[in-house]
Amino acid sequence: MIELTNINDMEVSEVRALKAYANTLKDVLGPTVYDQKGHGWSMLMLSASLTIGKNTEGDLLFLDRHNSKTLCIFRHDDASIFKTKVTLYKLIKAYSE
Repeated sequence: MIELTNINDMEVSEVRALKAYANTLKDVLGPTVYDQKGHGWSMLMLSASLTIGKNTEGDLLFLDRHNSKTLCIFRHDDASIFKTKVTLYKLIKAYSE
């Protein structure tokens, strides 16, 4: 998670990958993006969120900064946010048994 990566000409640690995306997207999409239920996420909030994983397509799994428990997916191709029903506690529990 601390390994450096280059996203949109910005070098960041993988745990801070959303910072690079938010920095670029705010110029294109404005100050707010929305999840599947229409709840707004400020680019500042997205930028401060911690990434904990990614898939091969580049979508990022991150902690919801609103409550620090729920896991969300940032889809980099369309900048959409999908809030999951999985919590960090459930994820840790599933992999520790």
